[in-house]
Amino acid sequence: TSRIRRTSNDKRIIWKKVDLTSEGETQEVVKERSIIFHLAGIKHDTVSGSAVSSYGLNELIISNLMKCAAVHNIKKVIFASSALVYGKPDKLPVRESHELRPITPYAKSKLSCEKIYWNLRANTPLRSLSLVVAISMGENTNQKL
Repeated sequence: TSRIRRTSNDKRIIWKKVDLTSEGETQEVVKERSIIFHLAGIKHDTVSGSAVSSYGLNELIISNLMKCAAVHNIKKVIFASSALVYGKPDKLPVRESHELRPITPYAKSKLSCEKIYWNLRANTPLRSLSLVVAISMGENTNQKL
């Protein structure tokens, strides 16, 4: 967030460092907000020695955010997914109707999060949007993206 913080002088944006796997911390940061942008995701197991996988962490985080948004009557939640949920496309440009066939664990995690997102959204008055992002940071040769 430090690079993002430096690029934004908009005082309407509130930056918080929070453990979103904790429902209590998520409740605290979500209350009294009008919109949530969920732009993060763990792409591989970075939690050394943890029994919880990055896949499970991503699912827990989106579940916590959506549940807390519903509890606090947040009307807008924007979730950043990944074009990787489509796998190797049959043709370009990729349309939303393209078959979902994620290949990598990260892509499978994002697709799972999308399903949680849409299921929870269907049972609440949330107005929400899922963005399918192609590449948000560029090639990362260290992580073989």
